[in-house]
Amino acid sequence: MLSSFGHLLKEFRLYHGLTQKTLAQAIHVNGSYIARLERDERRPSRRVVTSMARAMQLSADDTDRLLASAQHLPEGDLTRLIEQSGVSLAHPAIQTVANALQDRDLGPNSREQLENEVIAYVGFRLQQLKQQEQERVTLRANGHQRVPVTE
Repeated sequence: MLSSFGHLLKEFRLYHGLTQKTLAQAIHVNGSYIARLERDERRPSRRVVTSMARAMQLSADDTDRLLASAQHLPEGDLTRLIEQSGVSLAHPAIQTVANALQDRDLGPNSREQLENEVIAYVGFRLQQLKQQEQERVTLRANGHQRVPVTE
């Protein structure tokens, strides 16, 4: 299971011997902002997460973990990361999104906007699937055997 961003940030910060104030100064934010992040009261932008990762000199894998815990897509090799998760990149929509996010010409704001749209869509689709499953369970409980799956 993915650690909360705040927990992971604090773990990395302490491991690297930094105070909240020192980390805040390194990335040019207020020290209280780091405290709020560690308490999971705020969700940092991708820029803030990557700035923190650079300030703490995190490895590429740890940077990806920190980004993922903040609900941002990783910077690393998306193909490798997705394959390790057991998801296939064969679906054209997944390939399109992966290619777009790896495009070096995509600016940080555009990348963050695309990420947010993908996250919103995935959340919406998950709700749809949960609702469909609940409807199937309800129909089965009422004596119906088979319920068609809609997409």
